[in-house]
Amino acid sequence: MARGAFYKVRVEMVERFGSDIAFLYAVLENASKVWKKDKDGYFTVWIKYLTDRTGWSKPRIIRVRKQLIDLGLLKFVAGKNQNIGGKYKLM
Repeated sequence: MARGAFYKVRVEMVERFGSDIAFLYAVLENASKVWKKDKDGYFTVWIKYLTDRTGWSKPRIIRVRKQLIDLGLLKFVAGKNQNIGGKYKLM
């Protein structure tokens, strides 16, 4: 995890969906505040960024991301390769 990083995790999300979902959402929410968004409100994030920030494995990030999508909390467009990250939109 990034040294000295703080994320605002919503207690109601932890209670309703669990800590993994709430934490990944908080990391994405933080990124959405500082990274440029396209005209549709999507911002690009690389898996490497998420593994660095969360300390999680790639499969765990993908699993929790899918849960966020299934819950309607996130929209995701896959990247084309390792040089073009996926696009995320928080709901």
